[in-house]
Amino acid sequence: MTGISAGLGKRIPDTSPFLSFVVSIYFGGKGINQARKDGFTSNWNITGTKQYFDWQAKTCFLGIIFFIINVFCGKQKADDLKINLSKETVLVSKLKQNDSLINVKVLKLENTVDSLKKKIATAYTVKRPCSNDIH
Repeated sequence: MTGISAGLGKRIPDTSPFLSFVVSIYFGGKGINQARKDGFTSNWNITGTKQYFDWQAKTCFLGIIFFIINVFCGKQKADDLKINLSKETVLVSKLKQNDSLINVKVLKLENTVDSLKKKIATAYTVKRPCSNDIH
């Protein structure tokens, strides 16, 4: 079962098995309907329904064969993990670039703040008068 599920996980399913199973159900319904009609007339001979049930079995087996072929030979599904990884790699590189730009801006702002602090400190430095200078 592991091989089948691994095969199904990597392949895109085809519609041919599904259509075969639907046609099989159709023929089964026709056979049951024919048996019902024959039963109302008290004809319990199965020869009238045999052709429908034969076609039902044939189309069902054909669907199974299509399914097995599709599991191992169907179209290859795109590897979502690789696609997502490449998208995330691009996103991470963009975020790193934005982060470095923000870091440069922060450094400039820190330098500006430091220079403003120095200007404020020198502008408001008041020389205290000495006790000797008081008259």
